[in-house]
Amino acid sequence: MTVGSESSSYAESFPWQALTTSPIMGRGEVADLIRSHAWDTTPLGPVEGWSETLLAIVNLILSSPIPTYIVWGPEMITLYNEGYVSILAARHPQALGQRFSEVWSESWKLVEEQFLTVLTHGKSITEENVLIPVNSGERLQDFFWNYSRMPIYENGRIAGLLNAVQDVTGTVLATRMLLASDDQLRMTLVAGSCVGTWEWNVPDDIVSGDEQFALHYGADPQVASAGAPTAVFTQKIHPDDVKRVEAAVQRSLDSHEEYSAEYRLIKDDGSILWVLARARCLYSEDGTPIRLRGVSIDITSRKQAEEALIQSERLVAAGKLAATIAHEINNPLESVTNLLYLARNTNDAAERDEYLSMAEREVRRAALISRRTLLVHREAAAQATPVDVNGLIEGVLAELADRTRPLGIEVDTRCRAGHLLVCREPEIRQALLHLITNSVDAMQIGGGRLLVRCRDGRNWANSRAGIVITIADTGTGMTAKTLAEMFDPFFSTKGHGGTGLGLWVSKESVERHEGSIRVRSSAWKQHHGTVISLFLPFPNAS
Repeated sequence: MTVGSESSSYAESFPWQALTTSPIMGRGEVADLIRSHAWDTTPLGPVEGWSETLLAIVNLILSSPIPTYIVWGPEMITLYNEGYVSILAARHPQALGQRFSEVWSESWKLVEEQFLTVLTHGKSITEENVLIPVNSGERLQDFFWNYSRMPIYENGRIAGLLNAVQDVTGTVLATRMLLASDDQLRMTLVAGSCVGTWEWNVPDDIVSGDEQFALHYGADPQVASAGAPTAVFTQKIHPDDVKRVEAAVQRSLDSHEEYSAEYRLIKDDGSILWVLARARCLYSEDGTPIRLRGVSIDITSRKQAEEALIQSERLVAAGKLAATIAHEINNPLESVTNLLYLARNTNDAAERDEYLSMAEREVRRAALISRRTLLVHREAAAQATPVDVNGLIEGVLAELADRTRPLGIEVDTRCRAGHLLVCREPEIRQALLHLITNSVDAMQIGGGRLLVRCRDGRNWANSRAGIVITIADTGTGMTAKTLAEMFDPFFSTKGHGGTGLGLWVSKESVERHEGSIRVRSSAWKQHHGTVISLFLPFPNAS
């Protein structure tokens, strides 16, 4: 009853939950259009039949102010949010549910290759200031775009593409004007995303700027017009960014290259304004810097779009992890169901007890998976403790014994580490489990030999002492391409049987301990196998 009352209170505190019985959430014109659209006439079918992944992504973009669209399925059906309507212009609302290649027919050939790269190879693509002409009324018109295109995964395959986009035509043209003519720049940047234009008299350390520049940087416009020391204009720059900005300025002056820096301004209400500052310096004949002339441009929307994409990637990763965990727990639970059925239908008491004992072991296995998962998610907060790596390796191998024995794999272990390693034990255990499991998987056909070694050692690149763990197998080996991508997130050679997260998580765990992983592999028919070497340093050792 307590849970029910909490759920009611929770729902009441979020009234948007009661806005609609449709699985499509959100307010606004586009959300209403998606709810009322005749999807049963499209390849996507009725909304009620959409997958959880598609619904989650659609609801995500509907809640975002960043112009975003997705294309789904092999037909690349288009869905978008409110922010994207202004970019579509006259194409809205007909674009909803249309093939993307038909929505942007005039520019499809320019973007088709990138779309296929994302949808076929699963590689995200981020571009800035890209020229893609758009049919604006009666003629093609040049537009410049920032965008990030990323794959959407569902059940181990790429099901669609998500793209957050920003029209930066004004910014690009403004920057070009800066490089061409300072006078023309001041006329062009009166409106739009310009924060202000400015000039720094380097020898006298006097900065002057227009009214917009003064207001954004916390100075009196009259003072800025007359000129004032640099310190007057740095008070609004975020404290964490000041040294980085100063270093970028000095680097530009020393190298005679264009000055470019992204940093944060703290507005009067406490909110953050992201700024891109660009400038070129005028030098004397002897190379002494004289004047640095530049412009500051508001890039807050771009930064918000980048953050939205990061959150989207986290959501996709979280969904995939949840599916993996559910799969791992489902196996022992299915065994429990079968064993309980057998126990219920036997009259032999001894046989019934054996079935119940086996079911109990499977329940414990499911509980172990659950505990291990919780440990992985708490690893960042876990305390580092002294760990016997020899015993840790023996424990992992014992856990995998039920897999190695039936396959006829010979396991050769030699653990001789003479010191305890201060580490977060759950992380290192999970990393070793992933690495050794991959070696076992590589030898499933015809068995093979697994060698695991552990000893005190040293990283000769930096002379740091620590523990070296070597895992070698006589499996099928890896191609150069697989070797280059094996630690990439979501990369897997196991098809639907692999999540592509194990090795990535392992590498992240080792690197969080300031360690390293080296891999050598051969896929030759006469000589094949893989050797993985981990180095885990002792804390504060040299």
